[in-house]
Amino acid sequence: MGNIRKSLSSILVLILALSISIAFTPAFAQTPTPSPVPIPTPSIPQFTVKFVNSSYVIPASSSINPYTSQNITSPSQYIENDSVQVIVNNQPFTPQWVQEGSSTFIDSLFYNVRMKGHFTDNWTELYNPNVDYPIQSNSNYTLVYSLNVDSNGAFSGYQLDFQVQALIGAVHRGYNASATNQLEMYPYVFTGETSDWSNTQTITITEGSISPSSSPNPTPTPTVPEFSSWTIQLLLTIILASASLLVYHKNQKQTHRKNNAEIGNRILD
Repeated sequence: MGNIRKSLSSILVLILALSISIAFTPAFAQTPTPSPVPIPTPSIPQFTVKFVNSSYVIPASSSINPYTSQNITSPSQYIENDSVQVIVNNQPFTPQWVQEGSSTFIDSLFYNVRMKGHFTDNWTELYNPNVDYPIQSNSNYTLVYSLNVDSNGAFSGYQLDFQVQALIGAVHRGYNASATNQLEMYPYVFTGETSDWSNTQTITITEGSISPSSSPNPTPTPTVPEFSSWTIQLLLTIILASASLLVYHKNQKQTHRKNNAEIGNRILD
């Protein structure tokens, strides 16, 4: 009887593990088929640089001090919250499995941004494989960079230049043969194709020039993995089989306990 219970328990654990594995594995991850088409070169991005004024006012208020009963008056406050935002017009893109050497991965469409002062030639790239590239959103636009500024303070009169680049591929660990320590042996690298840098757009931060505006929502909507009909049927079959095994196992335990009780009663009699 003990061997039967152990076998049933092992089968039940195996079935449950299989059902969990299927439930949490995306459909595309089960049978990846690398595309025979090379990774395409993305188009040079079209983008907009704009001021966004999200400043707000906290209205005046009054209250009673609960310990002294004195009237407390708080004056209104103006909270400065200005920013310069770089917003890209999304371009058509369909992810696909890609074979690169011995690695297989799904490509993504990323963006990179670089910025400089208008009166210098030295660009600073804001992203790299170690600093996550912004990934294209599911809407029509992607917010790829936001810089908090004070149009009435230290940033007043600044002129900033921006350029944007598109990338199609994947960020992953790569082997560095020239590494001198373990931390440098497998750095993050980008594999794929990149566009040329876009034309330069310049924005001047002028005191009092920022007016309230709103930008397109760049946040992608989270999606829930979809399962095919055969996957759902398989899950239902596994669940029913698991339930049947549990019932069978429970009945066996009750029968075993009843037999032991009867034997014990006979001994006592």
